[in-house]
Amino acid sequence: AAQQSAQQSGQQAGQQGSAGTQAEARRAAERLAEAQRTLNGMRQQQSSSQMDDLAQRAEQLSGQQKDFEGRLKEAYGGSQNGQGGQNGQAPGQRPGGNQQRQLAEEKEKMAQSLDQLERDMQKAARDLAGTQPGASTHVREGLSEIQQNETKMRMQYSARYIRQGQGQLMVPREGTVTKSLEELTKDLKAAQGALNPNAQPGSGDKGGLELIAL
Repeated sequence: AAQQSAQQSGQQAGQQGSAGTQAEARRAAERLAEAQRTLNGMRQQQSSSQMDDLAQRAEQLSGQQKDFEGRLKEAYGGSQNGQGGQNGQAPGQRPGGNQQRQLAEEKEKMAQSLDQLERDMQKAARDLAGTQPGASTHVREGLSEIQQNETKMRMQYSARYIRQGQGQLMVPREGTVTKSLEELTKDLKAAQGALNPNAQPGSGDKGGLELIAL
């Protein structure tokens, strides 16, 4: 009887030990799952913040380019087609040396900003490819937009021509740069929307932008 009682006690202890091990394993799995959810949430937040920054910079650069285009037209009294400028400037007029230098420097800085934005977009596209393929696709579309239209090169050419006193040749070419940056902004806002449903995604069909030989 004593032996039988000892066997029963041993079995009960073994069952309790097994149950305890299973409970501990479940708790460990729950902790691991919670840690994974927390990590995913942090990655999502980081990706969203990264995309917000890119979209904001693109929108700011697009607005600056649109403003620059208008000021360049005004500085040269309209396009080389002979259209009059604003505030009564005569067609074909040329701004002073200081103004030309300031315009050229501003354009160079814009080209540098686009270069850095492009680099950051390439990194974002790689980072998002595995977890957010939709957003990554929109970013790559934006990259394709500015690369196919040679937007950065156009900005660099524009700065060079303005500095050399030939800014009037760039006046009719600024529109292509403006449109390209507007499309880039739409692509990045679409990527924003893919990450965050509360964001306003870009909309509208992308029109083809013809290259203008410089």
